[in-house]
Amino acid sequence: VETFLRLVASASVKPLCVEDLCVVQEELYAARTEWYNFGLKIGLQHDVLDAIRMKHPGDPGDSFRETLKCYLMTTGPSWSTLVKALRSLTVGQRKLAEEMEQKYCSRPPLKLFEAKDTPPDESLPILQGSS
Repeated sequence: VETFLRLVASASVKPLCVEDLCVVQEELYAARTEWYNFGLKIGLQHDVLDAIRMKHPGDPGDSFRETLKCYLMTTGPSWSTLVKALRSLTVGQRKLAEEMEQKYCSRPPLKLFEAKDTPPDESLPILQGSS
């Protein structure tokens, strides 16, 4: 039952994609100055980040946007990976990580059904037992 509940809960979270770039960039704006370390923590290679640095010298905003774009084009980008990167010592955005985790990684409790919405089934015996 636990495995089933985890699968149902994880299916309700929309995976990230490159179309989410504006939202992700806006939400993580405070981390832009640490774009290179952030890029490493989300799994981008040094050569990719060095190419971004050459393309946008001295511009952390554009470098950060390009870093996020590269990440969002990889397989399986997620808020949880972004949150882990924010929380790392080299990026140092613990408060922002907590905010993003609360906003995008926490799931409300799974509600399978409510008793008031379900009519009683006359075929099921009502159990009266000792407490």
